[in-house]
Amino acid sequence: RAKRIVDLLESKNDFTKKDVAFMLNDVISSTAPKIITNLISSLNSGLLSPSERKAVGILNKWKGNFDIHEVGPVIYNRFIYEFQKNTFEDEMGIAFKQFENTPFIEKVLPVQAAKEASVWWDNVSTKDIVETKQEIVTMSFQRAFSFLENQLGANVENWTWSRVVSVEYKHAMGEVPLLRKYFNVGPFITKGGDQVINNQIYDTDSTGLYKIKAGPSTRRVIDFSDVENGLAIIPTGQSGNVFSEHYEDQADKY
Repeated sequence: RAKRIVDLLESKNDFTKKDVAFMLNDVISSTAPKIITNLISSLNSGLLSPSERKAVGILNKWKGNFDIHEVGPVIYNRFIYEFQKNTFEDEMGIAFKQFENTPFIEKVLPVQAAKEASVWWDNVSTKDIVETKQEIVTMSFQRAFSFLENQLGANVENWTWSRVVSVEYKHAMGEVPLLRKYFNVGPFITKGGDQVINNQIYDTDSTGLYKIKAGPSTRRVIDFSDVENGLAIIPTGQSGNVFSEHYEDQADKY
């Protein structure tokens, strides 16, 4: 996210309130396309079906956009889930659960994806075989594709981000199933991801669904030459009273 902010700020020096507000909602990852380029270069394309090659083509053209109509983030997230699992879990065992969905694995991912030689490529559970990067990457992609085909159907172009990502603002009382619809706000389809300025934090796991568990608590733009006309919004509403008209009246606009 920091890299994307720097890239946007360096593009000009005459930002308006509207420009900054737009930037707060930016959903472009600066790093995901580079990771994909490194992984795709290691795929054994000769083993891929026509549909799998179509998915690869979508990833090749993807610019790291986590908007709701994009297919790229769906394939990308499942691909890196399988890649990380197949790369590290055999050595780490149960400790992998403590490693995944942490800042550490996020930092390791682009480094490992760029490596050709690494002790991590070998699956230690296959005693008489030493796997290569190409084998791990190809297997990971094919497993990701098979999962998504079962989850979302055969038409790759219908695998949009809107079908797998959602956010629900939960109240403690909403944990009681009968009270959920009265106290919780949502669920909503939302754009963004855990690598972009519009930060939507979720676990990447076996479910293939990305339920937002944390994100921006507010969006605010202050022009210090015109402080009285700043912009601000929060995820739900101004009132904590579930019976108030202001309990969730900012949610859709947010």
